[in-house]
Amino acid sequence: MTITKERLLKTQHWRETYGADSNVMLPAEEAEELARIALASLEAEPIGYMNRFTGRVFSLDEQPGADTDTDVYEPVYAAPPAPVVPDGYALVPVEPTDEMIAAAMNCEDVLFNSDESFCVQFGNIYEAMLAAAPQHEVK
Repeated sequence: MTITKERLLKTQHWRETYGADSNVMLPAEEAEELARIALASLEAEPIGYMNRFTGRVFSLDEQPGADTDTDVYEPVYAAPPAPVVPDGYALVPVEPTDEMIAAAMNCEDVLFNSDESFCVQFGNIYEAMLAAAPQHEVK
């Protein structure tokens, strides 16, 4: 069975279409194929190992032991596993960008004496917010 991108996009939006509490069923064959694809991406094997110092990529035939020498070699995947951002989270930079600071300065409920003092205050606030944010466990 082949699952098309269009079918995946349609399935992705079922919550919007049917509601969050709906129990929508997939045909068993389609569910099995989706599970196979998901498992394959989670269990992907490296196609080679990159030397952290030279940037050169080797296979295990060319460089035996590269898979265990993690101080020198880093696994390289055909398509790296994509990090998952949990529902309710947003991927944000550790340091606020100029655009983020400008957007914050344009909020009606923000008071500041000067651009410079606001940036210092905002940086401290943002740093505290990041430190207090729940940390998602990566598996």
